[in-house]
Amino acid sequence: ITSDLWQIMIHRDLRRYDHYKSDSASKYKHYRNQKANIYSSLSDIWLCLACALGWTVWLVSAKQSSAGQPEPSVFETSESRKIFGNVLQVTLGEDPDGTGIPVYYTLVDYVVESDTLDEEPLQVRKCFTTRKLLEEGFANVEVLVSVDDPTTSILMDDFVEDKLARSHQPPPDMIQAMIVYAIAAVLIVTSLVGGLHAYLRLDPE
Repeated sequence: ITSDLWQIMIHRDLRRYDHYKSDSASKYKHYRNQKANIYSSLSDIWLCLACALGWTVWLVSAKQSSAGQPEPSVFETSESRKIFGNVLQVTLGEDPDGTGIPVYYTLVDYVVESDTLDEEPLQVRKCFTTRKLLEEGFANVEVLVSVDDPTTSILMDDFVEDKLARSHQPPPDMIQAMIVYAIAAVLIVTSLVGGLHAYLRLDPE
């Protein structure tokens, strides 16, 4: 009887020990889970900073696209002059942009006089693409030539049409631009605040 009692007591103690051990393990696991939920890691900080950088890039690109102001051509930013050229040949071809609209390849010859007496006049032969049919002839087309580089030139009619098309572009919608800026600013600030909050909650271990 005594040995049976001892065995019963030993089994009871073992069961208590196993229960205590499993209970301690579950409590430790629960503690680790709570700790993991409380503290943040470096990956959280990097994620917030990456979001802030992404929203900043998006804001800059949106600001540039909403500016809506066309860039001036090289003939407007630098000194240029108008000279007369000779239309040598006109051929019909396809638009290089693939729009299907027929265009004319016009071979023009023009002479650029030098500003100094030591240099000889420069003769340039260049092919222009235009939608307007020009007749072959002598000094029958106006060419706008850059003073710095005489080979940089454009037909005067094309220059005027391009300038008028850029001046008639609709102005940007300021209300839409302000909404985009406000949304981007809120997202950037939220990402930065999230990164700061994650930094303050770093695991001290």
